[in-house]
Amino acid sequence: MDDIFQVPRLNAKKKKAGRFNAFVSLEMERINKEFVDGEPRRKIHECMGEISASWAKLTTEEQIQLTEDRLKVLQDQRENRTIGRHNVALAAFHDTRSTFDNISQELDRLTMRTGNEAFLVVVRSNLAHYNIPLVCTTSERVDEFLNLGLKISGEDFARKLEGYMISGVQGVVQNHAQRLLSQKKEVAALIKSKLDECVGKQKVPRMMYTNFAEHITRKFRVRVKNWPLDTFKSPSDLATSAEVQLLTNAWNTGTAHFYKMTTSQFEDWEANGAKGPEVTRRSNDEGRASPAQEHGAPGSDCPPTDLSNPTQLQQ
Repeated sequence: MDDIFQVPRLNAKKKKAGRFNAFVSLEMERINKEFVDGEPRRKIHECMGEISASWAKLTTEEQIQLTEDRLKVLQDQRENRTIGRHNVALAAFHDTRSTFDNISQELDRLTMRTGNEAFLVVVRSNLAHYNIPLVCTTSERVDEFLNLGLKISGEDFARKLEGYMISGVQGVVQNHAQRLLSQKKEVAALIKSKLDECVGKQKVPRMMYTNFAEHITRKFRVRVKNWPLDTFKSPSDLATSAEVQLLTNAWNTGTAHFYKMTTSQFEDWEANGAKGPEVTRRSNDEGRASPAQEHGAPGSDCPPTDLSNPTQLQQ
């Protein structure tokens, strides 16, 4: 079928574009510029009376001056349609947009007549095609259902459907993996920025999770408070999106944070053989620790949990 569409129409009778056609083209472009993307455009037959009246008011010289450039464009377009190869993807784009607009209008009328609601989605299944995902909801109630009931907007649903139509299950899996990798990079950068804020003027080359005590605590006198996960490790080693999101939320809200020890606290830490809890974990069943508890002050009823000590993690 594509081959049939691609046949050049060399024997077609040529018809030159007239100045009135050029004027109509200019006026339709001006009229439809006022509409934003997604709104139905006005059709030529709807505007022909207005355009004809404007044309009749012009002098011959004005008609020539206004249409000279557009007339050349229209003639070139007609020549291309005559001797050029038909662009099937472009034809599909225009057909899709026109049909979608017509169906959307019919669905809106149906809703007004009957009260029935509709949710229409049109997506491409070929990466070579040009049309973006198109969505029509006949009322705000449909949008509310998608957002509250399915936790997704119509536009996001359409984008996911397009990804599946083009790439299949493998493409969806790859997209998920890419999003997870991006989330890991973002939370890693967030934690590094919090570390930089904590140490102040000192320069930290990179955040170290392995041997944190030696690389970070000893050099910069910094501890981690209220780490939300069971294990202290790099975001790149996290396996699930839920873990990444939990870690992100903890650092964004300030629940997890760095704490710079005082001189006396650091000396106590070293005197203890540098084996104190450099990283403490916040228990799920306890509220936000008080400053005294977070700092591991003497006499605290809720001492920090040492992630390096498995017996404390089991408590």
